Amino acid sequence: MSSSLNRNAIEMAIARARRERTQIELLDGQEPGLRFRAGERSAGWSLLARLHNGKRSRIKLGAWPKMGIADARRAARTMRVKIDAGTDPNTDKREAARAAAAEARNRRTLAEVLDVYDGLVLVQHRRGEGTRRALDGRKGLLTSLKDRVPASITRAELSDLVKKHARWAPISANRKLAYASAFFNWCIHEGIVETNPAQNIRKPARENVRERFHSLAELREIWAAAGTLGYRVVQLMRHLIEAQDSLWMDANQIVDNEFQSCQADAGRR
Repeated sequence: MSSSLNRNAIEMAIARARRERTQIELLDGQEPGLRFRAGERSAGWSLLARLHNGKRSRIKLGAWPKMGIADARRAARTMRVKIDAGTDPNTDKREAARAAAAEARNRRTLAEVLDVYDGLVLVQHRRGEGTRRALDGRKGLLTSLKDRVPASITRAELSDLVKKHARWAPISANRKLAYASAFFNWCIHEGIVETNPAQNIRKPARENVRERFHSLAELREIWAAAGTLGYRVVQLMRHLIEAQDSLWMDANQIVDNEFQSCQADAGRR
C-alpha cells in the first residue's frame, strides 16, 4: 500500500494489526524507501535501501508515536545520505552497541566483577567459597577495593595490601596474592582490564617445603587408630589423608586400595 502517510492511516493500521494479530506495512509515497510497520505489540519506522555492496537492508529509524511522520521522513533522508557515502548504518549501530557494552563492563565495580567471577569460575572449584573470602571477605586482600573499578587498581597499591596482610599472616598473604593474580588474569581474558596488577609482586613469605610425607604404612596406622575415637574423627582423618593424595607420584590407585583395606580394619576393631 503506497500513499502519502497520515495519522489516520497509521492509527487504522495499528488497530487492524492488533485486532487480527498480524503485521501490516505501509509505504510512504512521499519519501522513497520509508516504511511504517505495525504489529500486535509495537509499531515503528524503517528505511528499506540498497547498500553499496548491492544488498538490500532494512534500517530501523524509530518507534511510533515517539517518532512522528515528519521526523521519520527527516530521519530517512539523513540515513540515505550516509548510505550514499558508503556506510552501513546497521553495522555502525552494532559496533556502537558493542562499544557501549564494553564501556558498561568497564564501569562495573570490583565487587560486581567478583560476583561474575564467582558464578562462572569459583563455583566450579572445590574450595571456591574459601577463595572468594580470601579475595573480598572480612579479611580479604581486595576488600578495601571493592567499590573501585578493576582497571583503576595499580600494582603499587596491591603490593602495599599484600605487605599489610603479611604482617599478621604471611603464608595466608601468599595464598591471597595467588588468588588475586588468577582473578586478574581472568579479567584480562574477559576484556575487563588490560594488565594484571598482581603480576611480578613477590610473595611476602618464604614457605618451607615439606621434606617427607607419611608413608602408606603410617597412614594405615593413623587410620586404624582414628577408628577408636569415634565417627567424627574417622571422617576428619579420612579427609586429611585424602588431601595428600594429589601429592604422591603415580600412587593414586595404591592409595585407594590402602584406604579400602584400612576401612575394613577399622570396621573389625
